[in-house]
Amino acid sequence: MSGPAGPGEQTGVWVLSATGGALRKLAGGAWGAVPSPDGSQIAFRRPPGTEIWLLSAAGGQPRRLVSASPGYWFEEALAWSPDGRRIAYLKRNEPGDDLVLESFDLDTSRHTLILSEPRMRDFCWARDGRVIYARMEGPPLETSTNVWEIRTDPRTAQPRGRPRRLTNWAGFQLSYLGISADGRRMAFTRNRSNSDVYVGELESRGMRLAAPRRLTFDERVDWPTGWTRDSQGVLFYSDRNGEVDIFRQGVMTREAQAVVTGPEEKRDARESPDGRWILYLAWPKVDGQVRTGEGRLKRVPVSGGRPEVIFSVTGYPGPARITTDRGFTTGKR
Repeated sequence: MSGPAGPGEQTGVWVLSATGGALRKLAGGAWGAVPSPDGSQIAFRRPPGTEIWLLSAAGGQPRRLVSASPGYWFEEALAWSPDGRRIAYLKRNEPGDDLVLESFDLDTSRHTLILSEPRMRDFCWARDGRVIYARMEGPPLETSTNVWEIRTDPRTAQPRGRPRRLTNWAGFQLSYLGISADGRRMAFTRNRSNSDVYVGELESRGMRLAAPRRLTFDERVDWPTGWTRDSQGVLFYSDRNGEVDIFRQGVMTREAQAVVTGPEEKRDARESPDGRWILYLAWPKVDGQVRTGEGRLKRVPVSGGRPEVIFSVTGYPGPARITTDRGFTTGKR
């Protein structure tokens, strides 16, 4: 077992017998531990995710295997090759537009590229050499994930042939992929992103919210960010049309009006004090991936019109949709 536990939520690797007994700690500062096929070794990642380490299942001093290049980090998903000679991992860059699946040979210390796929979300390695992975769909179906496979050479881990799609699902995302020992069944976690906007009356001098009621009724992500100047409408962002766009809706209506739409990811709309402009943050997207280092503060007339860039912004608040990545949860803030 691995992850945070105990006082201060310290991460580590622990062993617990299936027949009972005391919990035994093998190493600290560890996450995403995966035992080798013969159970003799454990691979794990150390926070903040830029190193992969190896530890004997009997305990002892762990050794570092792989360090990420500057500007890259490792996703928590790790998998052993069927023969136990290699460890596969996902490596992503800071903007999120470069994600590769590689393997590391424990004997030669060589890295082998298996697949480059920015929309990959998780994977597992079957005994017959197949790498089975979850791949997010492109716009406007980013809330959907399907299962793909690619075959690898059992001796070299080199890919054989092209990726092949295994499922045609929609409306949910997959994570925590695991395959049975005989390679016939796969388990996974199914999750969806859904949030709604509510309004209510403030009572007792603003200390209590009374009679909250739901304003948005679609089964997508809706997050309020500001009020209109007359206090009769709410500004919010939503992915109801596929992209993350800005909307406005009156507190007594059921229909929302699109304020800003398009291929960018748009967030945190506010109306200016003079009531002339709606200001918001926007990040461009390339091949469905947000360019997190290229944000802009923009404005658009309240009455409608063409958006204007005010200035560039640094940083990125995290994915607009809630996603769960093998123990880490990221959201709107």
